[in-house]
Amino acid sequence: MIMASNSPFAPKLGTNYVPETDTELAEIYGYVAKDVAALTVLQREMSELQTKLDALQSRCHSLQASIDAHRALASAFRRVPEDILREVFAFCMPDEPFALIDAKQAPLLLTHICAEWRQLAHSMPALWSAVHIHGPSATSIPPSTAAFPPEVVLDWLEHVRHSTMPVDLSVVFPCNIPDFWVPVMHRLRRLQLILEPGAGRQVDIQPFIDATAAELPQLSYLKLQSDRDRGPQFWPNASILSLPTLRTVALRIRADPLRLPLPWAELTSLKLICNFTATSIAAVFVGGLSVSDALDILGRCTNLRSADLRITRGSQFQQRPAVTMAALEELAISHGIFLPQFLNQIVAPRLRKLMLEPKAGREDEDKTLLLRALEPHAPNLIAVDFIATLFSTDTLIAFFPLAPALRELILRHTGPGRPPALVDHTALEQLTHLQCPLLERVEFVSCAAFNEWEFGAFLKARTPTLRTVVIDFDRPRLFDVLQRLPPEKAARLHLDLKYTDAYIATYNPRARLDDL
Repeated sequence: MIMASNSPFAPKLGTNYVPETDTELAEIYGYVAKDVAALTVLQREMSELQTKLDALQSRCHSLQASIDAHRALASAFRRVPEDILREVFAFCMPDEPFALIDAKQAPLLLTHICAEWRQLAHSMPALWSAVHIHGPSATSIPPSTAAFPPEVVLDWLEHVRHSTMPVDLSVVFPCNIPDFWVPVMHRLRRLQLILEPGAGRQVDIQPFIDATAAELPQLSYLKLQSDRDRGPQFWPNASILSLPTLRTVALRIRADPLRLPLPWAELTSLKLICNFTATSIAAVFVGGLSVSDALDILGRCTNLRSADLRITRGSQFQQRPAVTMAALEELAISHGIFLPQFLNQIVAPRLRKLMLEPKAGREDEDKTLLLRALEPHAPNLIAVDFIATLFSTDTLIAFFPLAPALRELILRHTGPGRPPALVDHTALEQLTHLQCPLLERVEFVSCAAFNEWEFGAFLKARTPTLRTVVIDFDRPRLFDVLQRLPPEKAARLHLDLKYTDAYIATYNPRARLDDL
């Protein structure tokens, strides 16, 4: 903005006018000189005022610092009784089974506040009874070093060494801290062992692999991950797998799962990713998990409540007697083949959550056959996670009335190729007005084929119960649906919407100029 109302040249300012005479130039220079003098006076006054303002701000900062320091002395939190502070410390611990050795998280963070808090935290073994320990990476070149020195781990475990409470331990091998677990081994309740590729020193893990019930009397939770092929006899002879106290087991190993010495009948949670293992005969492999093997394993696990099985070996489906799983509540099958036949052999009256992921290339199996196999299980289901290619739009619409108690519906397309237009306006209309009245969470990943108007109508109709909506659209956004919802309904919803970028043609003036 140009302030020059008293200038004889005001109408010409900001234009392309060129002074025609020396007289006009002299007038312009004279006017500028007068304004420069006035500007100098103003800048001097501003400098004086800024000096006063800086002094006032400095006094304000000093007073505020004094006020804050005195208020801190009178803080109610300083007077919190120790028993309450212990509860606060326990509440600060992460939800994960294993705490991280991280100065930005509890429990280490609690020791960096003051000496009193540090002393209290060190006196609470419960804060230090679970830890995740990783050594130098065997997969990076050059190998990375540990994120913390060994002394930190030893000090951590020292806080629980003389207590009687159970200990939860997660270790990534190779580990640069030999035998650190020995003082607490007999109290291990949860154990997770991750063997990175190249972690070849078998002596590191052998004390765990050979552990007996006398050495691990409390172990109920075991997770093992090792992609190294140790031969067909290694894991079947691992005594740690036969501990009678095991209840939760997750294995990612190379083995024949049917030969593992697990206490199958006692397990309540099982996750298996068992790949092939080589034999002494060239090009001959054994192990892996077929669909029929999965049925055999489930038949052994009479008390199982949660099962997560990855099919790693293809074979013809071999008929098995029906398997009754009276306690089974959650079932996940990934890389599956013969899914209808598998589901037909399962009797699970308490099944509540179901995840099905077909093997790549088997998506075109009979969708009507799968729908019929789902029918006995659907009435009690409250959460499903399906790969979208398992259904057509018609079979999906037919599935909705079979599952009236459904609260969580996840449909995903994760493979290559064009995403299927599975959830179109007809399927969404069924969910809008008729089916699955208890839905709380909906997730459509690369399979949504409805527009924003239809989506908005769905949200308006379902917000009394709907809480979370996650959708990946394979198209650009037409408009913001959330802005068109009533504020009271929008406030209840958590929306996570993703769109592909629109294609915008651009002009290239050199187009085709240099083709030849």
